[in-house]
Parts: sequence; C-alpha cells; structure tokens
Amino acid sequence: MAFLESDHFEHAIRLAVSLGGDSDTLAAITGSIAETYYGEIPTDIVEQVLLKDKRGE
Repeated sequence: MAFLESDHFEHAIRLAVSLGGDSDTLAAITGSIAETYYGEIPTDIVEQVLLKDKRGE
C-alpha cells in the first residue's frame, strides 16, 4: 500500500515506516519496488546511508 500511495521514492519509504509494525521489512520491500518503478535511489539518500555506514551506525 505504501508504494501504491507514493509519489516518489522517499515518499514510499516514509509511508512504509509510518505504518509501524515490522517497519524495517516493510521499508525494504517497498524500497525495492519503488527503486524499480521510480528509477535510482536519490543521491542524497545514498550519501546519508553511506555516511552512517562509515561511522558504524
């Protein structure tokens, strides 16, 4: 449902997380679908994830 109601990649992820429950799994599945549909993951999101990974977060 999160993907179907979204307008872009980040919107889809935010909707998935806001559903609660097993939100990491919901976001992972939604993200896979959204990336395929909307194209690449936005650069700013990728950069933030890589920064957190380097810091061990």
